[in-house]
Amino acid sequence: MKRLLSIFLAAVMLLGVMPWQVFAEGEPNVTLFGQWVNESTTKEDTPKHYELTDKIGYELYNSGLLRGKAKQFLGWSDKAPVANGVLADGAKLFSPEDTIADVFGSSIPKDAKIYAVYYEINKPYGDPLPKSPFALAVPGQLATEITDRINANKVMIDESLKADDILKGTDNYSADGVIIDKYKKTDDDKTINEVVLNSELEMDWVAAMLAYKNIAGSNQILPILSRDYGERFKNNDFSTDDGKAAGYTHVDLNMDFGEDEGLVVPDQLFLEFKSYSWRPLYAFGIKEDGTKDVLNGLDDYKASVSNSDPRTKFSVNTKYKAADGKDKNYRKITIRVILRQWDPNDKNTDRGFTGERIPEYSIPKGPQGTVASEILSNMTLRVLGSADGIDNQNIVRITDARAKELADSEGKESITITGSIKGYMLSSLGTQQAGKFKFTLKSDAEIDESKANDLKLSYVYKKEEPKPNPTPDSNMAPKISFFVLPEEEEKDTRPREDHLAYIFGYVDKTVRPEGTLTRAEAAAMVTRLGKLDLSDTSKADYPDLRDKAWYLGNINAALRAGMLDTDEKGNLRPDQPVTRAEFIKMVAAIDKAGEGKAPFTDIAGHKYEKEINQVYSNKRIAGYKDGTFKPDAFLSRAEAAAFLNRVFNRVADDVAIQGFEGSIKKFTDLDIKSWCYYELVEATNSHELVRRSGKDAMDRTFEDWTRLLNQ
Repeated sequence: MKRLLSIFLAAVMLLGVMPWQVFAEGEPNVTLFGQWVNESTTKEDTPKHYELTDKIGYELYNSGLLRGKAKQFLGWSDKAPVANGVLADGAKLFSPEDTIADVFGSSIPKDAKIYAVYYEINKPYGDPLPKSPFALAVPGQLATEITDRINANKVMIDESLKADDILKGTDNYSADGVIIDKYKKTDDDKTINEVVLNSELEMDWVAAMLAYKNIAGSNQILPILSRDYGERFKNNDFSTDDGKAAGYTHVDLNMDFGEDEGLVVPDQLFLEFKSYSWRPLYAFGIKEDGTKDVLNGLDDYKASVSNSDPRTKFSVNTKYKAADGKDKNYRKITIRVILRQWDPNDKNTDRGFTGERIPEYSIPKGPQGTVASEILSNMTLRVLGSADGIDNQNIVRITDARAKELADSEGKESITITGSIKGYMLSSLGTQQAGKFKFTLKSDAEIDESKANDLKLSYVYKKEEPKPNPTPDSNMAPKISFFVLPEEEEKDTRPREDHLAYIFGYVDKTVRPEGTLTRAEAAAMVTRLGKLDLSDTSKADYPDLRDKAWYLGNINAALRAGMLDTDEKGNLRPDQPVTRAEFIKMVAAIDKAGEGKAPFTDIAGHKYEKEINQVYSNKRIAGYKDGTFKPDAFLSRAEAAAFLNRVFNRVADDVAIQGFEGSIKKFTDLDIKSWCYYELVEATNSHELVRRSGKDAMDRTFEDWTRLLNQ
């Protein structure tokens, strides 16, 4: 009895000193409005208590595996929707993974409201789903109901890029819709006229979010828009037919390089596709007679599609034997993409999306500062080039002879590149029995062809500016004249250096300082800046390297330099995010020797402790304020820039860029007050410089920029 009493008294004392918040969340301060529940028959509002750092969270459960699908949850908004999937003017969309601070800023207002946003398949908008068993046919009509939205597409080729981002070189400009460069002789080998291509698909936001969520329906818990993908993957049974004949949801991205062979399509074309919802399935080559060849199939993408990265890098062999026996290159290439596949064993339909799916909770904030805006970012297909470490022979380029012909025409002739998209959407929930009646819950819709803007490229000769003549006019000779010649500016004899950009922004005008890098991308950065030999593009004997992958030259160089280790299974993991310690291992391989000891409290006994000590002693790293280095945390893009800038004596500051502030690349997610602002300015802008006196804390000699290169 005494023992029980003492335990009770101890519990009472503990309750007296513990904060009340442990037992009570506090008074509700935000109301979540308009959530469909009870098989899409009623709406509920949920008052909740939030802190600013809390995530908004998911909507209330809407019971009924079929009825619940009549109201498809898209996200949250700070204003009430005004129509079916239509946000109010000025409203923003938020993901359940966005925070309360993302919605309200630094303080939660009184009577704060957040509104659930749905795409409602039954009509009219706002009405509950009828109780009639025949109403169960409604969820299967998704594809036909959303036809107008899936065809509200906009396809762009390099619309967000400046002229000089497309034709690499100097003195680019645009005239009458033609991007024009000043002609400069090249040798088509060491120097080339590189063409940088990037195409984007802007899809209606409701269609794009439905494609990402691709929610499950029916007792089998299968995703609505890719119901039969599992069997198709298992049997490698995806038809190569077009449109409805293919029989599954897909989008075809068509590239047409035109008939002008002065534009060289390389034998090996390297590409990067990016989307949070879609992934590549096929690459088709279209011959001159219109016949279609499969260049890449399902197996070619298995190792490169990641559930942590929206980007898929791959290559396409464009060479074929024509009917006349001559070697030619496909000038029309189609990349077919399908929805990212669920793990068939994952039944967590709220947040699972494992397998190829990229979970909502792992997606970074996008251009509007929200997870939702990143999910809705445009689908892109990019041709890789020199900035990605691709060799000249594998880069899309204009021959010197053709560039000269275009210059001879004074820019009146041009090379045209076009593109388009087309596809098919199939919505299926299987079948439903209602008494004697059996419903097929299925609908489909063609995604109409949308053509991109034409990209026209040309050249002109650079005209010499007339030089001022200080000699007096001959008619004035009899008169006595005095000329004061300007003092000759003192010549700057300091040696010039070139610093080429090695980090590049995204088409949405972000640079994503906190984004991660894959091990292959990190190796590419270090080996390129270290000027290692990248000529060996053979596939090394590691099980997870892909044939003809874009990174093979960099990986082989990194292996020779001792930058990379395998895991316990013998894999190099090129597509996995690189950690801070793994990156330091790469840097140490090209850095000078160092004998110091780093003071970090969390590196003792670490696999790369020696390399961390070496690089620290050379003043390349500083660690965190709490005394740690966090060796196993993923490296950010900003951290990679800082480390590499220190290794290669690159240091921008406000003095260095004086006079160039208006010309440097601007990014919506890079603030001048950020610790990494000047590190990323240095890494993202190609520039010529001279050195000025003095050094920074990391022993880098200060710079004075003299001009921007290829900006």
